[in-house]
Amino acid sequence: MANSTQVITDLHTLAGSTFTAASQTKAHGTDDIDLGGMANTASAAGAELKRGLRLIAANLDAADPALTLVNNILGTLS
Repeated sequence: MANSTQVITDLHTLAGSTFTAASQTKAHGTDDIDLGGMANTASAAGAELKRGLRLIAANLDAADPALTLVNNILGTLS
C-alpha cells in the first residue's frame, strides 16, 4: 500500500500521462470517460486537499487535539 506522499506524486504523474489509443477507445466506448480530464481533476483534488488542510490547521487552537491529526496528515502529503 502506498503512503499518501506517493499517492500525491502518482496523481501528478497520472495527470501528465498520455493514455494509449486502446485505453481511450475503451474509456469512451464503455462509460464515455475522459481519462485525461479525470486524471487532471484527481490531481487538482489532491492539491485542494492540501490547501484545505493547511487552512484548517491555521485556524485551529494550539490546544485542539485535531491540530495534531491535521498536522500528521499534512506531514504525509509532501
